[in-house]
Amino acid sequence: MPAFNKYGPIDDVILQDGDRAFLRMNTRLRPNQLQPGEVAYSQNGRMETNGTWQPREGYDNLTGALVQDGISLYALDSGNDGVIPIIANIAIASASLSSNVVTVTTSTAHGLTGVKTIAIEDLTFATTDPNGNQLITISDTTHFTFSLLGGDETYGVGSTPTVEVVSLASNTLVEVLGSCTFSDPTDNAKEYVIVATTNNAIAYELGATDVAASAADIDYPGGTTLSSAVNMTQAFDKVFAFRDGATAWEWDGTLSAVTAGAFVVGKSYTITTVGTTDFTLIGATASTVGVIFVATGVGSGTGTATSGMTAVASGAKTQHKVYQTTSNTTIVSGVATVTEAAHGLVAGDTIYFVDSEDVEVESGAAVVVASVPGVGSFTYYTNASDVTASITYTTKASRLGGGYVNMPAAAWGLYHQRRFWLPYTHDSAASPASRDILDEVIASDILDPATFDPIGNQFVITAGIADYVVALHPFNDDNLLAFNRNSVHLLKGVSGSLGDVETVEITREIGCAARKSAVTYGNQVLFLSDNGVYSLSFLDEYNLRGTELPLSEAISSLVARINPEYISKSVAIYHDNRYFIAVPLDSETENSAILVYSFLNGGWESIDTTSADSFNILDFHVGRANEYNELYAVTTTGGLYQLTATARDKDELINNTVTNELTEYAIPATVTTRQYDMNSQDRKKWNRAEIQVRSNSTSASDGAFSIAIEDPDNTSPLPCLSALIGGDLPKDEGASLITRIGNNRGWGASLTFTPSLGRPSLQAVRLRGMATFKSGTSVT
Repeated sequence: MPAFNKYGPIDDVILQDGDRAFLRMNTRLRPNQLQPGEVAYSQNGRMETNGTWQPREGYDNLTGALVQDGISLYALDSGNDGVIPIIANIAIASASLSSNVVTVTTSTAHGLTGVKTIAIEDLTFATTDPNGNQLITISDTTHFTFSLLGGDETYGVGSTPTVEVVSLASNTLVEVLGSCTFSDPTDNAKEYVIVATTNNAIAYELGATDVAASAADIDYPGGTTLSSAVNMTQAFDKVFAFRDGATAWEWDGTLSAVTAGAFVVGKSYTITTVGTTDFTLIGATASTVGVIFVATGVGSGTGTATSGMTAVASGAKTQHKVYQTTSNTTIVSGVATVTEAAHGLVAGDTIYFVDSEDVEVESGAAVVVASVPGVGSFTYYTNASDVTASITYTTKASRLGGGYVNMPAAAWGLYHQRRFWLPYTHDSAASPASRDILDEVIASDILDPATFDPIGNQFVITAGIADYVVALHPFNDDNLLAFNRNSVHLLKGVSGSLGDVETVEITREIGCAARKSAVTYGNQVLFLSDNGVYSLSFLDEYNLRGTELPLSEAISSLVARINPEYISKSVAIYHDNRYFIAVPLDSETENSAILVYSFLNGGWESIDTTSADSFNILDFHVGRANEYNELYAVTTTGGLYQLTATARDKDELINNTVTNELTEYAIPATVTTRQYDMNSQDRKKWNRAEIQVRSNSTSASDGAFSIAIEDPDNTSPLPCLSALIGGDLPKDEGASLITRIGNNRGWGASLTFTPSLGRPSLQAVRLRGMATFKSGTSVT
């Protein structure tokens, strides 16, 4: 192509500008101020290390909608000791779909007053299936309606005029209120995501051929249900569910059936296939033969029992056993033999000195049981001289004050250095009371989640200033970060005895706005503050320094859209060299969008959304699918999703505002380049675009292009990919596209690419034009 438009006394040089790589997004600066490799906007895209932009992989729903079984729905009766069906077999006279609303007429009064959901079967249809669980609105005694996307049609009632309708007293679209990952320490082949719903918890096996079919129910204690959020975590080989202001629950991690004689009084179990019903066992009457507590009138038969969740100990703490009788200890040649009937100890147990009349010992000093000659004695090694003495021991070290307490009723807990660390906001009574204190934390004893020392293991973080604890986060082996709402602190020396822990204030300039946003990457701890995502960097082994600018400075316009009333719900995770943070944008009250930061490219690469009306992320998890760790998300109503390595070019989602069924949605991906101005403020006449694209290896591709020109402003569509090459771009093929822009005039131009088929990658863009109207004045 010639370098000039024409030859003459005043030649017009052909100008060109573009990008050969796409690395990061910057929405703060003006598009013409961006550097090569930066884009003005990226939605649902990934900027890979080879410099290409490509739509993210589609989300894969692994569980389907979390709903109750439409044919065998049961609810606990008023005594919480059995199950009874609510309504069944209501005849439907007619049903039709009009303007996306199904109207159902029953043959007689349906009796569904106050009911929100039903399950329909046996309606025949031409195009849109109305059967299954439906969220209904009751019109009158013989009519109800529900929303359903589809063309107008009249339904038939099948081969018989009776359609089974079973109703649950609450919404069958079960709400998810918490989740965590779980793996059995004795089995490295399986990993699970435990999802806490309104009615029970469910264990899903990651990597299973059919994750939904792998689901195992974990019932709650005593037929109780959840109505508010829980925070779950695995520690001490168990899963704990923390309920703010209520006694926490624990599950022993056992998914296999309980054998006869192994039932424990007071534990919860799930019983299946007894007669025709399922129900929860809340205790056992005899632990030796497995006689269980069941309700009368619910059938009988052979069943299988599995462990459910059980409330942790609460109320008054049973203090630890004290060993002391007259002349109970004989020391000979460095071996102390203690005479104590039915001591219950085994070799390796730790006991603690309390007092001695004849042996000088330090109160609280620990010794390890060396051997157990019999039920009436035990031994340990000592440097004390030979003597027969009276020594007092306990199974826990002595403490000042009122002794130990059970686990407080906290909103969340962190496992660090073999202890549980909790916000000390409520006591541990059977009916927990608020302490009206928000700036204190408490730690359990080592390897003992049921024992807390409110004197020795309790810490005041801010000493009563106007601040409160939001999160705790591990830092280094021996330290713990305490994120307050308006400040950040460091607890030093938390690995051993907590008597010498030092609390140091790091900064009072920023605080943490969302507990689950704190993530460690290399020598950084990232977290969400009111002003965006900040990081604390490790300058050396024991020191932290905060960055002056937020990490999210480049996307400050997106951060400004986070709904401040619900910012605390934000959740984040590190995976695949990226920081993913889900946030509620604009008027959303749940986490509707994901901001993605690439550490490899050193910048933000996308804002991820979906086309469904409702896709709200509750938690992120990294878990093992076969041999590799992948990223998963748990949503409030749609179950468990795999977000990476899905090989999908569409999202498979539950749109909970319309239907319970899985629906495929196009990924709303788009990218807008920086504004190319040829390093000149002169107005240009834009005449040609050159674009490099490539289809991925699994499907053909297509997409739309448009050009936006500024001053005077003009946005014009360009020919789409398939129009330029005469059809869809075949899979694993590249294309070099050239198209005319139309000589539109303006001083800067940017290109937008919106894929419509497959996951094509944008590899390079170059725009050409020439300076024109050099002496004129432009008016937008």
